[in-house]
Order: sequence, then structure tokens, then C-alpha cells
Amino acid sequence: MFNTWGSTTSNDVGIEVRPAQPTVTWPTASVLTLGESLNDVTLQGGSASIGEESVNGVFVFASTQTPPAGTAEYAIYFIPDEDQYFQTVLGYVEVTVNETNTPPTISSIPHQYVALGSGSVGPLSFEVGDAETPVDNLHVSATSTNADLLPDANLVLGGSGANRSITLTPLSGVIGSAEITLTVRDSSGATSATVFMLTVTPVRDDATETYLMIDISAGPDAEFYPVTETDQPVTAVNSEAFKTDRIILRRIPAGTFTIGSPSDELGRADNEDQRQVTLTQDYYIGVFQVTQGQWQQVMGNNPSAYTGSTRPVEQATWNDVRGGIWDGPSGGVADTQSFIGRLAARTGMDFDLPTEAQWEYAARAETTTALNNGENLTDAIDCPVLSQLGRYQANREGSQHAPVGSYQANAWGLYDMHGNVWEWCRDWYQENLGTDPVSDPVGPTSGTWRVLRGGDWSGNARYSRSASRINHAPDDAQFVDGFRLASSGSVLNTAPTITSIADQFSVADGSTIGPIAFTIGDAETPAGDLTVTGSSSNTTLVPNGNITLGGSDAERTVTITPASGETGTATITLTVEDAGGLTASSSFIVTVGGENTPPTISSIADQTTPSGTP
Repeated sequence: MFNTWGSTTSNDVGIEVRPAQPTVTWPTASVLTLGESLNDVTLQGGSASIGEESVNGVFVFASTQTPPAGTAEYAIYFIPDEDQYFQTVLGYVEVTVNETNTPPTISSIPHQYVALGSGSVGPLSFEVGDAETPVDNLHVSATSTNADLLPDANLVLGGSGANRSITLTPLSGVIGSAEITLTVRDSSGATSATVFMLTVTPVRDDATETYLMIDISAGPDAEFYPVTETDQPVTAVNSEAFKTDRIILRRIPAGTFTIGSPSDELGRADNEDQRQVTLTQDYYIGVFQVTQGQWQQVMGNNPSAYTGSTRPVEQATWNDVRGGIWDGPSGGVADTQSFIGRLAARTGMDFDLPTEAQWEYAARAETTTALNNGENLTDAIDCPVLSQLGRYQANREGSQHAPVGSYQANAWGLYDMHGNVWEWCRDWYQENLGTDPVSDPVGPTSGTWRVLRGGDWSGNARYSRSASRINHAPDDAQFVDGFRLASSGSVLNTAPTITSIADQFSVADGSTIGPIAFTIGDAETPAGDLTVTGSSSNTTLVPNGNITLGGSDAERTVTITPASGETGTATITLTVEDAGGLTASSSFIVTVGGENTPPTISSIADQTTPSGTP
């Protein structure tokens, strides 16, 4: 401080300089799912985010709030910590919350297999649903991939609400497969779809040369293998396509023959008793032994010791071929993971191993001699005549089996019935078959060994005769054992369908529940011929006699009448059965409570407030 005379004096004074008010760079708007909590959501943008507390001057804000349902825009307000100068900044982030539409749902339909000339298939039932759109407003459409078999116009949709149906009408006289896609669309345009196959298989006729062809070119992961009928001449059948990507079987006419060998046949064994056998039905049998290429296409592996795509598969056990499930030769079902089980599941047809009688009848092709060209052996070990018909010890090349179809076919166009590899049959082995006439024999109902026929590439001529038979354990894998397919040509029966029913609630006043609608269907049995039964798990609450079934054809109803005065729960099971004895069930719970009483609400005292006061 200066005085008038220029003298000075001093004193300390504190001066505080404060920074400008802090600023915040706000995050850009972010999108959250409707109803989603923000606890675990981080919104990034500029120098601010939502997640944790403030750190080193970077504004980090947390929210524990949840946007209200249906909110279009939701503002999150936050205040950063005061700085040392008590400056604060108020800001907010707008979070746009868009409602997410969930797609509708549609249940699956099993693949369908029908014989040519069977008419319409269905109605086949399925269910639709949606979280936002009422089921009556859901739109269902159907398309087919094969207009020559099943045009879109022949896909007829039915039903209403959640329970829908589809009826398929393949064109007359056409066989093959079509992929059907059912699509359900909700009011917002979201869709879901389910896909299933329709396969129309041929039926046997009186043609002298009728073949079944299985197209396995889609490989081991395919859901279906188309089956078609062809009248190819025998010379065209012996092509590589029928040894790798396709399997071809020849129709064998029903007939009577003498199984076994006469006592004076050269090379005969003691287990070859002769008897008259009648096969009352036509059947199909493989033109070739199943090859390694075909096994690979179905199973995705190759167990063989001597490899080659057109050589017969070997070291495949009976259990590998057919599976360990067996309740006797008649009525047994192949394991679904076996070769035959997979073929049956993917074609819908009755494929199997031939019975011992079917095998010898087909091998002989109406001959009565040791070999199927009308000749007998001239030597039990090395027979030049046999060398024309199949691979055996005397004509083997490279000490292994030959590609299938390398030798002369029999009169029915079947190759390698003599030699190459032994062929598994369905039957349990029995040493002596007896001499009494028999029709359609299937062998004993139990045993230790399985039958093999035909001889192999390493054996003497005597083992390759039409009557020769040996046995191996069903789990025995040998490099001389293979097989060929057989089929009745019939379509496998598939189980019926039945839609679900929601759980039901009632009071114990004797009132009935229903009628409740449901839909049934079947590929083979007309809906009107399906049988529906109902049962109760609690017959005190709901006696079985109080389950009343109604409706007709595909559209059925059930009415439940609980016993008067009883309370509790009962599981009601509805079972539909088709003409083939297969069933499907649907269950729901009936809950009966005590007498219904009105709800309660407490009182609120009268309130007085000055005018203008909120």
C-alpha cells in the first residue's frame, strides 16, 4: 500500500481462485429390452457411463432402477459427487426401451409314410401359440417342395385357436417324398416353422421284375431316405450307383420249395435236413450284399478289414446290423441305432434281415441243385462251376472278398448268393430244423447263435452251396461275415397324435368342466376310426365314469364331472389308439377347491384436506 509520500507498507491477504463449474459429456441414448434391469447394463458414451461410482474425475453413474413395462422412453437422472468447491452438475440420460416381440410357437409333426393309393393323410394335429398375439389371430400357412407329388393346393389346414390340423392329399399314382413346411405368423410379422416329410411308397404288383430302391445319398445325418419303385432291367441294376448311394432290392414271389439238401449231395453237412417250406407272401431281398459304401452312408463309419466302397461290408456283428433288441424272430423290433433300425426310421418301411427260409428260397431261384445255376459240385474244395458264381477259396484274388456283382447272378437277378461273405439271417440257430412241412418259418424264439448262409471268400466250395448253414454269436465280428437286406414292402405304422389340454380348476359344487376341445390324427388310420379313452389318477375325486368323451373324426371333446363335495387334484390322461395298436397320450390336471367365496378389501377412513393441497 502506498502513502502520499511514496512510502510503502504490506499485509498478507488470502485470495481463492475457483475453477469453472465441472462439465459432463453425456452418453448417447442406448436401447434396452422392455422390462430389463439396468443393474448389469453399462451405457458407454463420451466420458461418462453408467456402472460404478465416480473415479478420478470421470463421471461414472449407477442405476438400480428397472424401466416400467411398456415404457417407450425412460430418463435416468444422476448427480455426480460434489467437488471440493461444492460445485454440482445435474444431467440425465434418456434410455429408449423398445418392446421386443417374441416369435410364435408351433409344435412338430412326425414324418409320414403311406403306401401308394392310401388316399389322404390326416388330419394331422399340431399346436400354435404366442405370448402377445391371441391364438385365433395367428396365421398358419403350408408349402410343399414336391408339386408333382403333393402340390400346395392339396395341403388343407384346419382347426382353430391353439389346436390346428393339416390334411395331405398326394396325387394319385405318384410315389416319392415331399418336404412340408408349416409356418405360423403373429400380428407383428414374426414367424416360426416346423418341417416334416411325406413319403409315398410303392405297393407290390404282379410285375415279374419289380425293385425297391432306397436313396441313401443324403448320408448318415439325413432325416429321411426316399424309397421308389423301379422296373429296371437286370443289366441296368448292376451299376455302381446301386452299390454306393442307393440300395436296391428285388421282389421275390411267394411260393413253395424244399429247404436243405438231399442225403447224396456232395459236400453236405448233417444240419441240412430237407423239408417243404411255403412262403405265403411276396417279399423283397437285396440284389447285392450291403457294401461298405452303403454302410458308410447310413452309419457314418466302416468296420471292414478289407476296404473298398463296392466291396461287401464285413466285421459288422448281427447286433450292429439289427441291434440287440429281440423278443423272438416274429415281432422283434430293430434297435434304432442299428443299420436296419436307421433305415426303417428314415424310410418308414419294414426293412430287416431275411429269415433263413427267405434267404435259401431267394438263393435257389427255383433250382434244386447245390448251386443256383442248376449244377452240383464236382469237387467239395475246388469246383470250376462255382468259380463262375462267386468268390471262394479256389478263385480268390488278393486274399479278400470281391466287389459285389463281380460274378454271375442267379435266375432272379441276385448276385453273390454263393461265396464272397457269409450273410446274417434273422433266425436263432437250430441244429436240426426237422422234416415236417411248415409255412413262413421264423426259427426258434431264443438261442445262443445266429444263422449265417452263403459261404465266403476264404472257404472251400462245399460251404458255398445253397443249403450250407453255419452259426456265429450275434456280437461276433469277423472279416468273413456280411449281410443283405430284406423287406416285406410294407409301410411301418406310425403312432397317432393328440393335442395337449391346459390344466383345469373348479370348485366343489358339483359343476362340470368342459366340454374341452382337443384334436387327434394319424397317418394310416382315418380319424373317425381312432379310439380315445380317458382315465383318472384320483377316482374318488373324478371317477373314470365321470370322464365323458365326445366329438367325431379329428375334433374331439372331453367333459369332466368331479364327485360332489370332493376336493383335491386328479391327473386326467386321454389316450388315442390307431388300428395298428400304437398309442399316444395327453395328460392334464384337474384341481377342485372348496366353495368359492368373494374377495375382501379393507375400509379407508374419510379424509379432509384444505383446497389446493395435493
